[in-house]
Amino acid sequence: MIYLHRYNADTIGNLRIDYLHRMQRVYESEAKVTATSSIAQMYIHKQDIYTEKKIYPYAQITDLRLDLLPRVRQMAVNHAGGEHPWKDLSDEELLKSAGLYGTDMATGESGYNLAAIMLLGKDDVILNVCPACGVGISP
Repeated sequence: MIYLHRYNADTIGNLRIDYLHRMQRVYESEAKVTATSSIAQMYIHKQDIYTEKKIYPYAQITDLRLDLLPRVRQMAVNHAGGEHPWKDLSDEELLKSAGLYGTDMATGESGYNLAAIMLLGKDDVILNVCPACGVGISP
């Protein structure tokens, strides 16, 4: 809900953010949350943490399935109608362009993030980072 108030005809509008935050707190305080996953989501929401952006500084390019990148490129080109910037990028440039490699501005760490590992990681790497994911490793 957004509340706009016009003081006079010359005022386009002022957004009352304090009202929005107060209402958000009212609604959040009325909810009884008992599920662990819901509590974790609320905690993450309040902390402004984006789990998929968590940097794993020791993850290497060898931990990723680069054999999937030609298919990723082709899917991007097909989706874009025949032309896409990823078509001519190196593997490293594509990963950076896709936001799968970056720097955490809070810590200064650079590396592959959770999204990169979950999308392109080898099975053993995914299991190491996220044991609950239950990736089936075939012989």
